[in-house]
Amino acid sequence: MALTSEQLRQSVEHIQFEADRLVFCWRTEKKIGGTRLDVDGHDVRAALREAILLHCRVLLAFLFRPLVPNPRPNDLFASLFFDTADDWKPQMEDWLESDYNRLHKMLAHLTYDRVEMIKPHGRGWKVDRLVELALREWNHFAETTPGQWGAAFRPVDARP
Repeated sequence: MALTSEQLRQSVEHIQFEADRLVFCWRTEKKIGGTRLDVDGHDVRAALREAILLHCRVLLAFLFRPLVPNPRPNDLFASLFFDTADDWKPQMEDWLESDYNRLHKMLAHLTYDRVEMIKPHGRGWKVDRLVELALREWNHFAETTPGQWGAAFRPVDARP
């Protein structure tokens, strides 16, 4: 089942939210800096980092369809907003696939693979490069989407 133009139109706000929320969370984390903020014994900065990674993963999957191994018929991808899927060609970095796979396994998947991944890598992430790539490609998408979609999406201020 291909998504209809009306379904795509109804999805615009939902998609834009992911880019906007990613920027908000990333900037908020930068403002907090290295300060540890505890609320009831929980590190707020760590929770914010998780939100950044989650919104980043969603946006990367939208922008880079090849990262999604088993897409569902109603999954939203940037290429759906172009005349042909080949018209959307985001710049794939050589590290993106492995970083995305790690994101995918580490977030919202409670598996033993997750336990094994933490051992050699710790909880450290190269978050800035993931966010910067996602926002760069989001802005490219928002600025180049053709036809009726041209004004539907807006770029974000990608500065931290």
